[in-house]
Amino acid sequence: MPESILISVIVPVYNAATTLEKCINSILNQSFSDFELLLVDDGSTDSSGVICDNYYGKDRRITVFHKRNGGVSSARNLGLEHARGVWVAFVDADDWVEMNYLKNLISHVDGTIDLVVSYARIYTKDRNQREIYPSKLITHENFEDMFVENDMHWHTGPWSKLYRHEIIRKCKLSFCEGMHISEDALFNFQFMMCARSIYISSDTDYCYSAETECSLTKRVNTVDSEIQTCHNIADIVSNMIETMQIRHPKALHNLYYLNALNIRRVLNALYYNIVPRAERIEILRNADLDMYTHFIGQCSCKEEFFKLLLRWNLIVIYDCIRILIVSFKRYGRFHEKL
Repeated sequence: MPESILISVIVPVYNAATTLEKCINSILNQSFSDFELLLVDDGSTDSSGVICDNYYGKDRRITVFHKRNGGVSSARNLGLEHARGVWVAFVDADDWVEMNYLKNLISHVDGTIDLVVSYARIYTKDRNQREIYPSKLITHENFEDMFVENDMHWHTGPWSKLYRHEIIRKCKLSFCEGMHISEDALFNFQFMMCARSIYISSDTDYCYSAETECSLTKRVNTVDSEIQTCHNIADIVSNMIETMQIRHPKALHNLYYLNALNIRRVLNALYYNIVPRAERIEILRNADLDMYTHFIGQCSCKEEFFKLLLRWNLIVIYDCIRILIVSFKRYGRFHEKL
């Protein structure tokens, strides 16, 4: 394969046997052909690895890697280590792309653009919906506009984007393998701060399957993992606000809301996992509870009550009530099994 590959497409694969062929075929059928496809099998226990191997050799652009299961970040990092393209794109194994996906992404590139962002058509069981946002060129001068008009605090997935590979290498960027959620936000915010300019396109050639998203975003990880995520995102948000001089009220609110969501995840992890009481109280006292109570916004009556307790600094009462709720739920599940 020549060294002048223009785009490296990285697909992390884990137990995606039911969707993988559709994903791979959509990439191989691109109208733009100057790309390599790196399939990274992250220790799948279904037939995903076999499917990857079946495609290897059928198309000279395909390379397959098999590794022990380490999570999506480690799979993407392995792909980055072996990528030879001038540009890098990511596609998830349960999604697919339209025929002009790569062609449209690369068409927006010029000498100073280091990142191209596009949007998706979101598919659920009942319908599909196209994301609608304005196209624009982002520089250091209007950096905050991304978080005002384009909801870039939400659109943090690495898919539907085109990254200049040189920036990743020069800034030594990688996906944090200790994080199990928001690792893509950390990577993207770090990249955006290194980029000379960013082009945001209104193209919607990425087809995102929302069928499995709930299991990922609602899953509660270990307390240590959630705390690491919370700290990492808070640090990068604070650094970005200061370095890029973000001052617009809506941009600040959206970014702080991202922080608040991760604090909420820490709070939930404390009661989903078994954590000694003294450790729970210590974590609660050290958490940025003002950020959580101020920016989490309208929520259920139960959570509003919890927020009120934390706003009044009634941490011990908050802890007792949450433990009681957890105990009742566990008792109910125990009874159901009898």
